Amino acid sequence: MVEGPPGTGKTKFITELTAQVLSRTPGARILLSSQTHVALDHALVNIEKLATSKGIALRAVRIARRNDEKVSPELSHLLLERCVGHWLEDAMQRSERFMIDWAAEHDITLENVQIGMALAELRLSIARLSVAQAEVDGCRADLVELEAERQEINRDRSRGDEYRVIVADIRLKQDEMTQLEEQLDASRYSFQTASDRARGFADLAGQVESMNEKDLADLEFDYINHSSHGITIAHTRGSPRL
Repeated sequence: MVEGPPGTGKTKFITELTAQVLSRTPGARILLSSQTHVALDHALVNIEKLATSKGIALRAVRIARRNDEKVSPELSHLLLERCVGHWLEDAMQRSERFMIDWAAEHDITLENVQIGMALAELRLSIARLSVAQAEVDGCRADLVELEAERQEINRDRSRGDEYRVIVADIRLKQDEMTQLEEQLDASRYSFQTASDRARGFADLAGQVESMNEKDLADLEFDYINHSSHGITIAHTRGSPRL
């Protein structure tokens, strides 16, 4: 914990300490928190600038409510919903590089690997979207129950203490709902990105929209395991003969 009156160098100390930790231990996880948005943003802006100037790898995320006006515009690119897309793209690029090397060793064409990777990305994004939607639906149902309970308690003035507790519970659940909705938005963005990428391949045009997760997994397997020597793995519903 760093504590002190204004102007005593807290931000400078935090910035330098963070930079040194990341320099000595690349990939280290650091949690930075503060009582105010201003102090937190000021420190994070300085950390990002110092990391850039010294060539220190930094992958930061700013946790805040969506469209929170208290968050500095300089850090809007670090908000969770904006980071998810970049993280997914980076992960897919690293995975694709690995698969390309693997394909070369097994005499599988680059195009087939790319199609297989696009199908894998789409399949996983569908699964994540389904989970995120279920969590939002569950939280919304909890809010409906809490609100009904609040209205019932409100009819009896002698239950004032219970009323205050239920109101507090509702606020906590609303905060949870906000976070889950942000995650759902990020999942929708990832799904749309994956869908667009898959539809960009001529072999997949007009097919992926009607496929479920199992269909996608089977077709993904077909493409990634197809050898340039002409060995064709099991043909799935709606997929072309390779």
